[in-house]
Amino acid sequence: MSKLIAHLIGYPNYKPEAGIINYYHLNSTLSGHRDYSEKNMSAPLISVSMGNSALFLIGTQSKQVKPNSIMLKSGDIVIMSQQSRLAYHGVPKILNDSQLENILNYDENDEEFESFKNSKFYVSDTEWKVFFKYIKINRINLNIRQVNFY
Repeated sequence: MSKLIAHLIGYPNYKPEAGIINYYHLNSTLSGHRDYSEKNMSAPLISVSMGNSALFLIGTQSKQVKPNSIMLKSGDIVIMSQQSRLAYHGVPKILNDSQLENILNYDENDEEFESFKNSKFYVSDTEWKVFFKYIKINRINLNIRQVNFY
């Protein structure tokens, strides 16, 4: 997925090498910080949101500049590259998303769902119920990064 996204935004040689998974409860936060650990700061950092919404703040390289706020919902993708990689950013608030139930809901009697049941990607209802129970009260953020130059 990350290679396709990177290709679509103009990074055809992107190589995902590292991932960070952030797990948030409704009372979690992520302090303002900068990402400067990787050797290759020009490659995009691809961030995928799942579950409850988050208020995401992103500023500049200076703490003196007031950050912009962005509401991130389940399924949103944020791409940070070059200058934005070094900008201060954080998550001060996780918000319970009342629409999450609709997003996660599926109709077992739907024809498309029936054909999906026979695919190798099918996950049993028991496994989905465990995931749905977790994701309704939490948030997961997946960050994919290319660390090196190629």
